[in-house]
Amino acid sequence: MFGLADSNVVPEMALFGDSHSEALLSTFDAAARDLGRTVAHIGLGGCLPLLGVDIAKGNYPAGVCEALANREFEYVKQRQIKKVVLVARWTLYTDGDY
Repeated sequence: MFGLADSNVVPEMALFGDSHSEALLSTFDAAARDLGRTVAHIGLGGCLPLLGVDIAKGNYPAGVCEALANREFEYVKQRQIKKVVLVARWTLYTDGDY
């Protein structure tokens, strides 16, 4: 996870997704800092941030992406984070054979 030096701080926003979320992370982090806010990031390239979804022909063994999405959900639920941004290259997973 990125973005929190103090694990006791509850972020105002969570950013979840594949490598595209990682590409946008510095922008989200800079905007949050400018507003005096915090953002947490959990993500992994090639993994959709959706519950109950796994990638058939992805980079990781079966179940890895689905487990990560569950972890993201639990993180938000436990901390009662109200703003969540899901970022992915959506068409990669819906068009073609991924």
